[in-house]
Amino acid sequence: MAALIPVEIARIIAGYLKDKQSLLNLLLVSRAFHLLAEPYLYNDVSFCQQREHTIHNFLLGLTASGGRCTHFVKRLRLPIIPPLRSRLYTSYQTVLTLVPNLEDLQFYPSRSTGLLKRFDLQDFLNGPSSPPAFMLKHFAWHSRCSLDSIGLTWFLASQKSLECLSLMTFHAADAIPTLPKLRVLHALNLAAARRSLETNQVTHLRINNCTTSLDLNDAALLNVVVCVLYLDTLEELSEAAVRMPNLECFEINVLSSPIPTTLSRLNVLKGATKLHHLRIRTAVPRHWQDHPWDHNDVLKAFDSLPSLSHISIQLVPAMNFPEYYHFTKGVLQPTKIRSLYPELEWWHDWMDDHATVRFALNEPPQIGYQGDLHDAAGESEDQDETSYFD
Repeated sequence: MAALIPVEIARIIAGYLKDKQSLLNLLLVSRAFHLLAEPYLYNDVSFCQQREHTIHNFLLGLTASGGRCTHFVKRLRLPIIPPLRSRLYTSYQTVLTLVPNLEDLQFYPSRSTGLLKRFDLQDFLNGPSSPPAFMLKHFAWHSRCSLDSIGLTWFLASQKSLECLSLMTFHAADAIPTLPKLRVLHALNLAAARRSLETNQVTHLRINNCTTSLDLNDAALLNVVVCVLYLDTLEELSEAAVRMPNLECFEINVLSSPIPTTLSRLNVLKGATKLHHLRIRTAVPRHWQDHPWDHNDVLKAFDSLPSLSHISIQLVPAMNFPEYYHFTKGVLQPTKIRSLYPELEWWHDWMDDHATVRFALNEPPQIGYQGDLHDAAGESEDQDETSYFD
């Protein structure tokens, strides 16, 4: 006799399925599992890198039965397309009127993005006569295509619940209204971030182009706990570190400084007395063998900043799920780790949200590292296989 599964356990089982095909299969198990799987199937919807006929077929299913399934949509990823492609453009406009529970809206470049000089969110969302039906927690614009400032201001003014804002294009400071719940900010440069920093209590900050000092009022950086900066020189960090007394996790991308030089000059961060995790990224030198570094360089870095407990150094740039050589204070060998979240979701926990990756025995020294990685690879053989990515 088959035992009945409590609905709470069945819901947990459905939540473990991440790929769409498995969720589609679950729909066919029974009517009860159909009801359980539907919210997970439509929870995260992406129209990026999909063929046009596939998009329209999916939309037919999504909007069937009066659009019942659209109420399950929490995250939506859309390609940036010009209005001239009226069929798809209109389809996306229609979808955005039928997702009242949407929390996360992200735009990505497409093949036709280059045809656009500017994108108007107000026109796209049929405003101002028809304001959005949703209240977002996360909005991201992952493109250098310019957003119309008036349209952006209109849109953000209607999204007072925003907690995370990512804008990969330039905007004047006054284009972004005050967002009382904003905590995570990703901006192209300081000019775009200034107003948000000075009018909100931002705790997670990323600025992609920070070639000037952080010329902000004293309260702007007070609440920052996680910070990611791209810099020309390490000297720019000294003042910033003092002005971020609550900083715990810091990632720096020093474009013109080799890794050993960066490690040897980390004392400029001594003002950040709570800093415990440092991540270093650097442009890969054309001849990286000219800049060797080893575990002794890392040990000296730990000595220069007593509060540090972890140092992670990214070795392969531009990875979607970045990998690091990870050093823990008091542990002789490095660990190779991979983020469980895409690089664009940089605000997640830097320790918990990663998986250990085995060192390959034939792996050459990376970017000048002279440590004994073969020993680390040997040690990893004895660890639980379930902790590794295949």
